[in-house]
Amino acid sequence: MMTRLIFVVCIAIGQLIPGDLLAQLPQSPEYLYARVDKDFYLAGEDIWYSLHVLNPSEQQSAIVYVDFHGPNGELIDKQILKLENQLAVGDISLPSDLRQGYYMIRAYTAWNLNYSPQEILEKEIPVYEAKLLSDGAELADASASPDLLTVHPSEGLKIVTNKSSYLPREPIDIDFVELALSGGTASVSVSIVGTDFVENEGRERLQKRLEEIRKKTRVKIAGGRQPVPPETAYTRSFVLKNLETNELINSNFVMGYIKQTQQKLIQSAENGIVSFTFEDFYDSTIVQIFDTNPFHPTYIPDVSLISSFPSIQPARPNRSIPEMTAAVQKYIDGYQKRYQLNKLFGLEGNIRAPQADKTSLSLTPTTIYRVDDFVQHESLADFVKNVVPPIKVVKAKKNVASVYASREGETLRQFKLFVPNKDNRGTEGVVKKTPIILINDYFTYDAESVLKMEWENVRQIDVFNTAQSLPVQFGPIGNFGVIGIRTRDGKTPASLIQSANNLVIPGFYQARTFGNQKTQTSEYSQSKVPNFLPMMYWNPRVELNQNSPNQLTVIASDQPGSYLIRVEGVGKWGNLLIAEKVIQIGF
Repeated sequence: MMTRLIFVVCIAIGQLIPGDLLAQLPQSPEYLYARVDKDFYLAGEDIWYSLHVLNPSEQQSAIVYVDFHGPNGELIDKQILKLENQLAVGDISLPSDLRQGYYMIRAYTAWNLNYSPQEILEKEIPVYEAKLLSDGAELADASASPDLLTVHPSEGLKIVTNKSSYLPREPIDIDFVELALSGGTASVSVSIVGTDFVENEGRERLQKRLEEIRKKTRVKIAGGRQPVPPETAYTRSFVLKNLETNELINSNFVMGYIKQTQQKLIQSAENGIVSFTFEDFYDSTIVQIFDTNPFHPTYIPDVSLISSFPSIQPARPNRSIPEMTAAVQKYIDGYQKRYQLNKLFGLEGNIRAPQADKTSLSLTPTTIYRVDDFVQHESLADFVKNVVPPIKVVKAKKNVASVYASREGETLRQFKLFVPNKDNRGTEGVVKKTPIILINDYFTYDAESVLKMEWENVRQIDVFNTAQSLPVQFGPIGNFGVIGIRTRDGKTPASLIQSANNLVIPGFYQARTFGNQKTQTSEYSQSKVPNFLPMMYWNPRVELNQNSPNQLTVIASDQPGSYLIRVEGVGKWGNLLIAEKVIQIGF
């Protein structure tokens, strides 16, 4: 048994590629370029970034991995992003207790790790401590002026604004013209930042990165191991064992259920291995896996994730301390003032934008039984007995009771639900299979734990037992009926969440919206809350189209000064799209 498991796992992990297929795959890494919204940060701020594929004609992957490392090379954060239109976007929330030093963003695709040395993009980020001075303390001299910013000529497109100087909160109309777009469309990132806080050579970084790539000779796949194919979808493999028999599972009806997005996936398991390809699957969430084979006894499998990702070379440490320049000191001075202002208006801290996967389960039950609509009962079992006629609480069968090893010797109970038979005899009866139970957004077969829930916290019971609607809403897992129980506080008991078939695995990271995006609305222009952020605007994904107007409107900041509009992107065939323009805000 163990030999067979090792053999199967090796196949799942290796994802071997035949020689003829390997010859058809691109023999070039997917070269990445990282752009961040500004050149240095304070602990407690946000890093907003975009990743561009510089050789899109050879792009195969749809997934890019981003790691954020500290000065000693330690991993602080990890994100998985979707590559769309040669672009992936994200953000990193810097903890407020970070020590001063150089931090590193590392970006790569699975295909890039086939090369030796591994093609990992590394970008160092200087982070400073945002120490607030006590009352009466003096700031260091920040009167020295940084070098004047040089605005470079545009390549591929040009920025045109309706004026060159604006009053605070006045609309800034921006047009992108003279597009040199191959294929007619492109995605670019746009930032508007105070000129004191951007480096003069920032405009040249993308060009330098491209020059480095062009100088490289044809890179070959690293020898000594089978290559990993480019990832075109987010797929993960799992090992399933029967808790009752401890044997690997063979089943044609293994269901994966994602708690946050309510995805229901059906696959086959052979020798314990099942692979699921997820759709939009954001952040870390609970994945529940069940064997729903109608010819098998009902049970909860023991599930473990197979790590199929190749090893990654460690991050190189950089323990040096970034220089405290006049621009940085000026930035910290402004940060202190903004901190006190935000405190005055009750705007402390970063507020995360709502995530797309925070959705409520949308299902249509056959019947709803609200606890408050009936006379008071002592327990959930008592309520079912007296109020809910389709459900019965009965003694569990031996093969159901034995899967809960920690409860041997106990007399367990289970639910029985009336669901019409699907045979052709024209008679109705009870489907003699254990129904699945839905507690808020979690599925389980563990009726005993459900019956032990705090009765005062139960709000309603939903019954799903219409033979026609069950497969539509639940797939094969709902063939024998579903009992839904909703709590008053919306929380599911930890004993059910921590079941053997529940796993927390990472999904795609969904980038937040920059906190100052409200500057595009009339709500901000009429607000009495001042905005002195040095970064007026950040949008990592602005879609440009050669055949239609490309316009953007931003409301000017309350902070007077010079601001640089910077646009960077890559066209469909690798053509550069770069432009810069300086505007003034004053009274």
